[in-house]
Amino acid sequence: MRVAITSKKLTKAVIKIHRLLGFTLCLLFVIWCLSGFVMMYKGFPSVTAEDKMKIANFINFDNFEYPKNLEEFIDLDSVSSLKIQAINKETVFTIETNTNAVFNLSTNFISKKVAYTEIEAKEIVKNYYPKEFQFKDIELINELDQWIPRDRFLSHMPIHRISIDNDERTVWYISSKTGEVLQKLNYSDKVWAWLGAIPHWIYFKDIRINTPLWRFIVITLSFIGVLLSILGIILGINRFRIARKRKLFLTPYKKKWFKWHHYLGFAFGLFTFTWILSGLLSMNPLKWSPPKNLTNEQKQLWEGESTIKKNFNEENFNSFISLIDPNDSILSINVNSFDGNIYFAINYNDAKRASFILKQVPEKVEANSDLFLKKIRALFPKDSITNVQVLNEYDDYYYSRSNSLVLPVFKYELNDPTNTAIYIDPITHQVVKKIGQKGRIERWLYNGLHSFDFASLRDKRPLWDIIVIILLLGVTLLSITGAVLTYKKLFRKK
Repeated sequence: MRVAITSKKLTKAVIKIHRLLGFTLCLLFVIWCLSGFVMMYKGFPSVTAEDKMKIANFINFDNFEYPKNLEEFIDLDSVSSLKIQAINKETVFTIETNTNAVFNLSTNFISKKVAYTEIEAKEIVKNYYPKEFQFKDIELINELDQWIPRDRFLSHMPIHRISIDNDERTVWYISSKTGEVLQKLNYSDKVWAWLGAIPHWIYFKDIRINTPLWRFIVITLSFIGVLLSILGIILGINRFRIARKRKLFLTPYKKKWFKWHHYLGFAFGLFTFTWILSGLLSMNPLKWSPPKNLTNEQKQLWEGESTIKKNFNEENFNSFISLIDPNDSILSINVNSFDGNIYFAINYNDAKRASFILKQVPEKVEANSDLFLKKIRALFPKDSITNVQVLNEYDDYYYSRSNSLVLPVFKYELNDPTNTAIYIDPITHQVVKKIGQKGRIERWLYNGLHSFDFASLRDKRPLWDIIVIILLLGVTLLSITGAVLTYKKLFRKK
């Protein structure tokens, strides 16, 4: 027996589905909107670059030697990151391996692993405060908590959680492996996080620490939200057509809550859809957008073979140290591999940077565009390079609202099928970003639609604030009217 599907039946089905999904998500939409106002100005707490600078020590080159027994602690082929810095006035190698293990080694003649005890963690924090202060509490934690809920913190366990007895109720998280400040927040940060980032991102600890579960929940709710908003737009257009047939203005509804829900949906339904869709795409469902860095094979070709193990030895290391002025205020030295050589990127206190190549006779080097061109051609042998430029300002795909990304950088554009662009830091000789067509689409669908992060707006405050607040207020009112209608429906049935 065949059942004819009429437009009336189809409309009723759409109404029922829209109403059912509204029952499920109406309050969540209101929460997402209200927390969005907070997210415009306050994100999830994190330790800032300024905070790290206040506790930073300059590298002391006294008793600074190549450790003879370095390879007793680590296979240099397994090193993914190597940095020289000073923690509590002691110069150390901070090492991260391919298995995400992290630790510090002292830079004495005979090296040893450094572990940061409660006393040493307190000393690190003391550097932040110019005046006297009191510790309220300190504990060693072995599990993620609400304020460090991500897997990347696991390699630093156990972590010192230090509470300060001050008006701000400041809490510090210090790695026992590297002495790094992993998190710093106060009572105000916590309040704003509970009003903003935590409900907006569903960053509740027991959910967030289980990354697959968290991704499933966010993607599922966002997908339902996208479907709900699409059905709402369809119904809004349908009701508008009915209103025109009856020679009414915009809506056929007479009851005020239905009427205002239709009005607001007509004005802000599209923005509701784009915000939920862009939030969904930010989770990169089905891994549709590739990573914005080199693949493992490309990275190996970029760096060359066994560069750290081959070139990082006592002779050329000591030659490099002899080139350093011990009176310079050096915050850190990053060790990087490129084209079969080691490059040392020096970060000074005044934001100045310099690069040295660690050959048999180390020398200071300037950025070499031709060297990068040669390596990019090796990475993409079938594609030609269409444009090369030095960026001294951010563009649409390499930018930071907090100005935290390095400048200048080299930009190379290819004519491959995805129109890949590669951005290279001339000091570290590393690729800081690789972006293709899908990455560009993601940038506009997420940052563009979700944050209105357009070049014509992002640097024009308060114009950006006014536009976003008006749109967010409209979507909030739309969500509230939907929640009221849901409540009335449930209450009437009850």
